[in-house]
Amino acid sequence: MRVHATFRVKDGLDVPCMLIAYYFYDDEDSTPLKTDEPKYRTKTVPYILTLIFTPAYDPAIYKDLQLFMPYSAPKHGKR
Repeated sequence: MRVHATFRVKDGLDVPCMLIAYYFYDDEDSTPLKTDEPKYRTKTVPYILTLIFTPAYDPAIYKDLQLFMPYSAPKHGKR
């Protein structure tokens, strides 16, 4: 799965930044998707994908910054 993001960073020249995607089920409670795979979770966030980037301009305009999550990434459903 590929996530496409369009955004602008102001006052971020040469400052490391992070784009974060959280994953939820499309259910009544917006239940978070969970995994046991450490690469795709933190202690407090059950399913996450991150991308670190450093803007080279101020402001920096990103028209299609992409995050990629392989479909084969381990998923363990609702808990």
